[in-house]
Formats: sequence, structure tokens, C-alpha cells
Amino acid sequence: MAVAPVKEAELACEQALKVGTIEALEDYLHRYPNAPTACKALALNSLSQFAAEGGNGNGGDGGGRYGG
Repeated sequence: MAVAPVKEAELACEQALKVGTIEALEDYLHRYPNAPTACKALALNSLSQFAAEGGNGNGGDGGGRYGG
């Protein structure tokens, strides 16, 4: 039985948030750029916190690169 696309995106996002690395979050956002999930907002927020703590210095673009 196949997992529904939204459910699959939610599970992948949940896993990325548990891992908690920039790489995991970016991988999720690249794999599911248009996922209509609340979890996507949490992932984008987590990435912007990395940037605010001295990450790549882009100031958190709100995920525009990922279709968000």
C-alpha cells in the first residue's frame, strides 16, 4: 500500500526536524518543495534560526528558493 504524497512529505519533514541539521532540512525542502504541510513552515523556521546564529548569513530568505 503506497503512502499518500502529503503523508510521505510529513514523515520526511518530521525526520528532518529530528535530525536537526541544515543538511537534513535542506534535503527535505529540495525533495518536497511544494508540500502543503505545516511541518514545512517549521523546517523553514529552523533554517532561518541557523542563519541567525551565524550560518551562511543570508538572513533567512523565507524559503523563496524552495517555492515557499
